[in-house]
Amino acid sequence: MPTVLRKEYEDDKYGILDRCYRKITFCDTKTGEIYTDIMEIHVLELGKLPPEDQNEEGIIRWMRFLNAKSRKELKEMAKQDEYFGEAYEELERLSADEKKRLEYETRLKYKRDKYAQLHYATRIGREEGERIGREEGQNEMIRSMWKAGISEEQIASIAQKTVEEVRKLCK
Repeated sequence: MPTVLRKEYEDDKYGILDRCYRKITFCDTKTGEIYTDIMEIHVLELGKLPPEDQNEEGIIRWMRFLNAKSRKELKEMAKQDEYFGEAYEELERLSADEKKRLEYETRLKYKRDKYAQLHYATRIGREEGERIGREEGQNEMIRSMWKAGISEEQIASIAQKTVEEVRKLCK
């Protein structure tokens, strides 16, 4: 696995970013020259955010927004910053879509469950019908053999029934 080099965020006025934020770029190992700013990895360690500071800017404020514990906290931040307001509106839109998606999935699950129940009941009904049909067919055959003069003992042996069962069917 190739080695990934880190370049620390340069605008860290308060020393906070060193603990909770990392910006990873691709660079030349000899010169330190960054190859491109198109491909970067930003690591935000929200659990390491220090207590809030009055003069916070940029990435730290966004980290606080992402780390908000409640809708109320998000709403308050959205009132203070136009970009947070846009982000909050997008979160609200996605939440509404999430509710619609969950409703759709619930309806779909209900329909699938109903289909599975119907399919199961149909299969059980078909199996029961086939069993009853085989029994009726065998009983008709037993009656036909009895009418043809075959002895009750022979019929019982052929049909794998007791002589009493054959007598009961034929009378």
